[in-house]
Amino acid sequence: MLQHAESKWLRRPQSHANLPLPAAIIGIPFSRWGAGPFIVHPIAYPPDCREQMSRAKRTQSTPVSKVMNPVQIALGWKQMLAEDEALTMSKIAGNVGISRTRVTQIMNLLYLPEEVVTYVSSLTAKEDLRHFSERTLRRILTMKGTLARLAAFRQMQRLDPALVSDESQIVP
Repeated sequence: MLQHAESKWLRRPQSHANLPLPAAIIGIPFSRWGAGPFIVHPIAYPPDCREQMSRAKRTQSTPVSKVMNPVQIALGWKQMLAEDEALTMSKIAGNVGISRTRVTQIMNLLYLPEEVVTYVSSLTAKEDLRHFSERTLRRILTMKGTLARLAAFRQMQRLDPALVSDESQIVP
């Protein structure tokens, strides 16, 4: 039934010898704070509970990564800030569940040239959104001058999407 090492640890006291064996006995073998084994009783679930849980698991779809347009998000937040004077970037961050600095990073995309903002906000295809990701747009934002930013953006438009991750392809 029990092996020798376990039997020493899980031995029942003589006062409980006449009680029936529980569903499971869990011991804490190397505890230094004097905790002894304790009894865990099974939880009685309704008969249809397992069916409902298995049905729920089957109906849940696998998580799909949704590619969101960061410029559209920033434009939406800008509109919310304009409509509600009491709203701040900190409150937006709290509502969305991200940090305030992350909200600032996304809002800074609105400092791109107007042509870039309108073009990127009109994109809907996943491939295009991945091509003009937030990271690549922030890289354009670090360039000095509107003309350099526009030149880098136009070069990105000409590039193959597979080459965008190569930073040497973008020349200011």
